[in-house]
Amino acid sequence: MPSLMEALETREAAARGRVEELREQLEAAESEVSRLVITRQTVEEVLAAPSGELPPGVEPPPVAGLARTAALLVDAEAGGDARHHTADRRRS
Repeated sequence: MPSLMEALETREAAARGRVEELREQLEAAESEVSRLVITRQTVEEVLAAPSGELPPGVEPPPVAGLARTAALLVDAEAGGDARHHTADRRRS
């Protein structure tokens, strides 16, 4: 039968292991939030009215098309599709 001290050490080691797992999960969640904030900010910039004039003969892309594309990219990234991650994500 393990001694009281051995039992406490075993429980402490298990708790430390759980803490480390939670830290890793927290780090991943914080990274995801950061990517989503950047994505949202980028989408807002793209969907905003153009600040300058486009060259002659160049039409602005349809806003609905940009919104749909942005939504698809966010969904793909959230689903772990590495082919469609933002440039910042691919560098990490």
